[in-house]
Amino acid sequence: MLSRFFLLLLFILSSFSSFGNTRGLIVNLNQKLKVLPLHDGPYAFIKRIDLIRSAKFSIELEYFIFNDDLSGKIIIDELIKAARKGVRVRLLLDALMVKGKLTPFHIHQIKKHNIEIRYYNDIALIRAINTQYRDHRKLFIVDREHLIIGGRNIANEYFDLDERYNFLDRDIYVHGNIGRKSRELFDLFWKSVPSQNVLRDPKPNLDMLHLMSSAGSARSRILKKYRSELHTWKMKVKKAKKFLKPHPLVRKTLKSLKEKVRPKFIEFAEKNNLFCKNPMIVSDPPLVGPSNDNKRKLRKAIYLQLESAKKKITIDSPYFILTHGSDGMMKDILKKGVDVELLTNGIYSTDALPVASVFNFYLDDWIEAGLKPTVFGGKRSEDITYVLERAKPTRWGTHSKSIVFDDDSVMIGTFNFDPRSAFYSAEISLFCSDSKELAMDTRKNIYKRMAGGKKIETKEDAKRYRFENVSTMKKMGYYLISPLALLLQRLL
Repeated sequence: MLSRFFLLLLFILSSFSSFGNTRGLIVNLNQKLKVLPLHDGPYAFIKRIDLIRSAKFSIELEYFIFNDDLSGKIIIDELIKAARKGVRVRLLLDALMVKGKLTPFHIHQIKKHNIEIRYYNDIALIRAINTQYRDHRKLFIVDREHLIIGGRNIANEYFDLDERYNFLDRDIYVHGNIGRKSRELFDLFWKSVPSQNVLRDPKPNLDMLHLMSSAGSARSRILKKYRSELHTWKMKVKKAKKFLKPHPLVRKTLKSLKEKVRPKFIEFAEKNNLFCKNPMIVSDPPLVGPSNDNKRKLRKAIYLQLESAKKKITIDSPYFILTHGSDGMMKDILKKGVDVELLTNGIYSTDALPVASVFNFYLDDWIEAGLKPTVFGGKRSEDITYVLERAKPTRWGTHSKSIVFDDDSVMIGTFNFDPRSAFYSAEISLFCSDSKELAMDTRKNIYKRMAGGKKIETKEDAKRYRFENVSTMKKMGYYLISPLALLLQRLL
């Protein structure tokens, strides 16, 4: 992902400060909650639409990415309809990743429909270190009792709608009191200092006194600059208004979801009567700056669960770079004889080439330590229904952030095995313990995806499969970017 190197380069430019102090929350309930794993993009999309349409009181959405594409337009259209019925709708969006898509001009138009929107950590890019601290959490909360948590953002590639590249991802829908607790976690970020209201740029205007006092050539330059700025401003307004207008592809997509996906989704939901026992949600706090590293919650919770595993750990993570002692922890786990399986991206399937280059650099060492990695092959092997035919021939990558501990515990959330999730981005995840059926379901789905990849058992395997299906151009990019990626791997 280009954003990773963009953030990485910004880091080199400046110094840091902190936004203040607050605490992360751990929600731990002694309950048994019905859940529905959302392994497939179309199912995850239709569930979100259904929840919005059923909303009576409130909707809270928090996302790292929210694009102005087909999926983003459909979700915004549905939210506007909900707001018209009197539902309170709030969106908290990461500024760095969203501002170029749902711009302040888009948000100005959306807010006219009684939708509240804030950007998280919208600071000047020159403050490069503080810019690293993003809101990577993904929350979808309706009426304080319905929750979707997991790896998906709001963009075409997360719902099998993109014509070039799509993600295999994983969410989980949870119904119950944990929705109210999740809303408290949302409010913690919504009310935090880094979260700010969004204002578009004012319409350009001429300072007439300044213009009248200027000489002919200066006056001409001022008028030319004014006309250029006014034209750009009007084009941004026009684009934002166009985003909210009806579009034929929206109707086509909704029709396909209704006719092709909904019947199978209903059958799927009826068959999957799964439960999350002793649900625990762990979130990092909305703090910016390296001085707050000791206040992070999720990293510690995950490492504790990993160290507590006795027999088997199955990890599904798009990236795998361990640092800051976690590499030693993982090797200690392997030394104890715990079977550790990993599904991650290879060079062909990845959306972040620098991360893949660092992973490959250490891959031989991990194989020797006993890790059992499978590199996803980039092709969809699961039997699914495509909402749009254009997604069938695309390249695929895994984007799920899930861990199965032994045979009865599972984590589904937003945490990647990389320095960005460990040190910079605010993350959130759901843990379910003593939940054998849910753990088995998650592991079974990960194994399905592994079937579409290459299991790396030896160093020869790693070398043999490294550039499978990779173009010459991408190979060149890989070799060019690898030295810098290794040098700055702490920031990936």
